[in-house]
Amino acid sequence: AWDEENVQSLARRTLPAHMVPAMFIRMDALPLTANGKIDRAALPRPSRPRLTGSTPPVTALELALTRIWQDVLDMDGIGLDDDFFRLGGDSLKAVRLAARLESALGCVMTTAELMGGVSIRTLARRIESGDGGWRPLVTLREGSGLPLVLVHAVGGSVLCYRELVDALPKDRPVLVLPPYGLDDGQEPDTRLEDLAARYVPSLAGRFPDGGFLLVGLCMAGMTAWEIARQLLEARCPMRGVVSLNTRSRLLVDDLGRPLAPDEIPVEVPEEAIALGVRTMSGYDGQAPTDNGDSEKLRTMLRAQLLAWARYSPPPLPLPMTCVRPSDPVDGTYLPFETRPLGWEGLALGGAEERYCPGNHFSMLKIPHVRDMADILEKTIREREAEGPGAEVRAPLTPIQRWFLGLDMNHGQFFQSVVLRSGRTRPPEIYEAALAALAARHEMLRASYMLSQGEYAQRIRPNGVGFGFRICSAGELEATAAELVRATDLERGPLAWAVLAPGDGEGDLLALLIHHLVVDGVSWRILQQDFTA
Repeated sequence: AWDEENVQSLARRTLPAHMVPAMFIRMDALPLTANGKIDRAALPRPSRPRLTGSTPPVTALELALTRIWQDVLDMDGIGLDDDFFRLGGDSLKAVRLAARLESALGCVMTTAELMGGVSIRTLARRIESGDGGWRPLVTLREGSGLPLVLVHAVGGSVLCYRELVDALPKDRPVLVLPPYGLDDGQEPDTRLEDLAARYVPSLAGRFPDGGFLLVGLCMAGMTAWEIARQLLEARCPMRGVVSLNTRSRLLVDDLGRPLAPDEIPVEVPEEAIALGVRTMSGYDGQAPTDNGDSEKLRTMLRAQLLAWARYSPPPLPLPMTCVRPSDPVDGTYLPFETRPLGWEGLALGGAEERYCPGNHFSMLKIPHVRDMADILEKTIREREAEGPGAEVRAPLTPIQRWFLGLDMNHGQFFQSVVLRSGRTRPPEIYEAALAALAARHEMLRASYMLSQGEYAQRIRPNGVGFGFRICSAGELEATAAELVRATDLERGPLAWAVLAPGDGEGDLLALLIHHLVVDGVSWRILQQDFTA
């Protein structure tokens, strides 16, 4: 018996995601021309009848919305409660829908808000309530436990995560970071640092203890990494990043080495933008379409590719779960698909690779998306068990090994500088500035544990950085000497600040830092950062 759901399921299992049809029409036979070829002009126009019990439009607003949906989806018979995506909507059509809603009705809606499921009835209520405008953080589902925050992918797509959200436990909280640059009056960012800064205040305000995981598909994993970096600077010790088949660099040479800054193209080639459109369509499981409304999308893709190409991810004291697909997209592996992703020396909390059945596109589709959901749930359990602010291990450099091998008092290796402020400030001002400095420079939070004759370097969590003492100007030298003599490499801290409040001539602040974690170059960087 004819069953469209079974045919759809078979197509998803056997075809690449971008080749799966949005809908099927049953025919007894295909019409043929006189030459025996398929007569495409005689094929019936795709249409979908109203779902059983679906209410037709009544009000003027509902009728206007129905006309827009019919144009975008190219079908008739749409009811008030029919879901946009179950009628064949995809990311490109969602961009068209958002543009039409804004131009015709003045309703601003992002694709992230469409992702949660939208019908003509819900759209009408939204417009009537006057709720609109771009928001940096959108809640898809409330729940309990560690939330997942999904970062928009290529082309600003968030619909690529739709089946993943459905496959996760129903009580798993899920939020999404929608794209910036698709709405009228918005220009997409060409620097990843600028883009990430749009989301950090909302995330830090919503989760001040960092109780969430960032998830990014493909190069969106790089966006997630920069957001994580800025969150750490904001003293929000988030739990880590999950990257879904993300390389640490967008552009590499034939040997897999990152291109030098002067080798990165200034302009984005047209073929790269076309590849971005095909990739976006592959995530949605729909064939690429271009109805003349794609200029905003092309502008977004151009900005994203520039931002990702220019970005050099820094090492961070965070764990990363790197999920890779088990299969190639087109039957044979391309060279970059077999290379390491490159996060091993960047995720100082550990970069663990896990494999999901399927290829780059199908791993987020049924049936493989269930395995992906299991991988995410396992990662969540691990992060919850670790708790907030878990310390991480970092390898020793050769010069650190040499220092630690010396048989002498390590207090001799402290370096110091005395800064004079132009005025007297409350001690809390200095403590806050020093805490921010330690959050940005993880080596200031290092300690060294001796086990079985070998030292291990530990990077302690945010909030554990400089030790802080207050004394008079006359006691400054003696206090510094006392702290140096009491050095404990395992307990730390290896960075101290001693404040001598001023008496009409401004404050004195002595910074004492062990040579294991600072050298001449880094001293200049720290001083510039601290006085900025």
